[in-house]
Amino acid sequence: ALTRRHEPRDVLAGCSMRLKGLAVVGGFVAVTAAVLYPIVIAPTLNQEQYANKQQELLKSQGLSKKEIQPAGLGVWQDPFDKKSEREGPNDS
Repeated sequence: ALTRRHEPRDVLAGCSMRLKGLAVVGGFVAVTAAVLYPIVIAPTLNQEQYANKQQELLKSQGLSKKEIQPAGLGVWQDPFDKKSEREGPNDS
């Protein structure tokens, strides 16, 4: 029995154009998602961790949110935070 050696070929050589197009689009979506994950998705899922890091940074520099806020604008407060329901809008 003779064995035939196969030459290396393009992975998608026998596939239709539609499948090749899907592979290209799928690859593009996968790369885009991988790039955006640490920038957009991780901070959204771990909001407390990033808020704590911001507080630590402000404390280490000896600043408060009121000191770095532009003139004429109030300090941003989370409207869904339970503390902000008990306090007034400009109280901190």
